[in-house]
Amino acid sequence: KNNIKTINEICENHEKILILENIQDPKNLGTILRTSECLGVKGVVLNNSCDLYNKKVLRGSMGSIFRLNFYFSNNLEQTILEVKNKFKIPVFASTLGEGALFLNEISLPKRCAVAIGNEGNGLTEKVINASNFKVKIPMANGANSLNASMAAGIILWEMTKKALFD
Repeated sequence: KNNIKTINEICENHEKILILENIQDPKNLGTILRTSECLGVKGVVLNNSCDLYNKKVLRGSMGSIFRLNFYFSNNLEQTILEVKNKFKIPVFASTLGEGALFLNEISLPKRCAVAIGNEGNGLTEKVINASNFKVKIPMANGANSLNASMAAGIILWEMTKKALFD
């Protein structure tokens, strides 16, 4: 449990931060954490998600939960305001809502945070409104949603692809 950190430690020690709200499926959470580690995102903020130590999370993460750093937020809106105002880290909310920028039309900055929401409902309006920007994944042929872990993987790739090849 020495990888449970304060929000200050997460923001001061990590350029890329993943924020997860209400992830309920342990398999999704495990996959998201494994993908985060693989793509170099080491700081994770969790709010109201399934048990981090659930056996399905452990199995799906392939041990990543022991190599990532976590902050458990009781008030995600307040945490996001702190990340963006105190630490000057822009926060991008993943949403299908109006005004969201297509992920392929922007370049995520070197230092940023991305918020991913619940499998069925996405992010809460409070979290979206607290964030700096809204982003969405372009989809073909009228499709309008992805599995939470798949969406997280695509967004994490966009966050880190330049750093991986520089």
